[in-house]
Amino acid sequence: MRAQDVAFWRKCDRSWRLLRGLTITPWRPLATGAVGEPHTPLARLRSRPYADLVKILYLAITGASDPTRASIPLHIAANGSAEAGQECAVVLAGDATELVLRGTAERVEGVGVPPVKELFQKLLDHQVPVYV
Repeated sequence: MRAQDVAFWRKCDRSWRLLRGLTITPWRPLATGAVGEPHTPLARLRSRPYADLVKILYLAITGASDPTRASIPLHIAANGSAEAGQECAVVLAGDATELVLRGTAERVEGVGVPPVKELFQKLLDHQVPVYV
């Protein structure tokens, strides 16, 4: 392969990585030296310059007939994104709109997830918008 061809493909690869938000940095061992340690926050920010622009929308479409399935989007939003400081919102559509009723929310409790009443309270505490 000619040197011109190599330079062309390197340029294409670099452009593709920049488009995807990935930076090209030379390989180096982790600062801590331990295998499996997460990268420093600065390295993470450099590799994801769009991280501040990410907004997550959770869609719940299952109602009280399947409590576990109804609770999962609320659980991920309340105990995942909101706790991590990510900007998120929840949309209740279809059968999930019945979760807005106080009586329904108090009695719905899925397997392995907190009760819907507690999840709504966490969403309220973190000022996460809930659209119906």
